[in-house]
Amino acid sequence: MKKRVKLFTTIASLCLAVALMAFGVYAATSATFGLKSKVTFSAAANVYATVTAAWEAGEDTTITNLTDLNAAMNTITYTGASTEAAQDIEAGVAALTSTGANFEARLVITIENTTDSTEFPKLAVAMTGDTGVDGVTVNLDKTLLTAKGEKATITVTFAGLTSATASIEFNALQVTLTSQAA
Repeated sequence: MKKRVKLFTTIASLCLAVALMAFGVYAATSATFGLKSKVTFSAAANVYATVTAAWEAGEDTTITNLTDLNAAMNTITYTGASTEAAQDIEAGVAALTSTGANFEARLVITIENTTDSTEFPKLAVAMTGDTGVDGVTVNLDKTLLTAKGEKATITVTFAGLTSATASIEFNALQVTLTSQAA
């Protein structure tokens, strides 16, 4: 009987050790998932602006394809035409790894007023669209650029629990640029 008890406790201890080791290996591995975003821009007549975008990683988060992703990001230039077609900032798919319980990555879009016009020196920035996507917040720091060289920043932040996220796609944001008289 003593041998059976010892055998049972040995097997139970071994199972517990294997389970703890497996959990430790799981916890030490980083989760990998993807983020994808597209932001649509439209401009009225007399808009002079440059729009650029770049991904940034948050704490405990690495964007494994950051260099290639940012190099492929398009720039939009508005040159004051009377009609401008809608254009997209295609942010590609950011491949993330996170070593923490949470992840954070930001798509930072910069809008620069490039006008030389004295008649329409101001640039208004307006956002529309559903920003109620889980794990996504959108922030615009300025809605009116009053002089050449002045910039506004739109920050699209993706954040959440690493264990609960497979991927997030956010294509709901539209930005309208309009010129304003002096």
